[in-house]
Amino acid sequence: MKLSIILILIASFNVFATGFAQNINLSRDIRNTSIKDVLKTIETQSSYRFFYSDDFNVLDKKINLSAQSGDIKTILDIVFRDTPASVEYMEGNVVIIKFVPFFRIFV
Repeated sequence: MKLSIILILIASFNVFATGFAQNINLSRDIRNTSIKDVLKTIETQSSYRFFYSDDFNVLDKKINLSAQSGDIKTILDIVFRDTPASVEYMEGNVVIIKFVPFFRIFV
């Protein structure tokens, strides 16, 4: 009985860990493309959905990103490097992107 409970717990932790750390596989290099378009590409190639304000003009910033595979956190860290954006991961593969005022970046 105890062994069954332990196995069920281990299996459920494994499912939770693999469900959140889903790997993204960018199939092509991204050159001079807006962050907004990169997010749309990730949405089409994965089960992640992004929520952000269209007024957030940093999403119009053009970036270059080589084709790569990795977990969503690593890729979004690269995408939002040097921007005033905060990324919040929610349940169900939902990602919320928020503006962080410039002065709070250094505090």
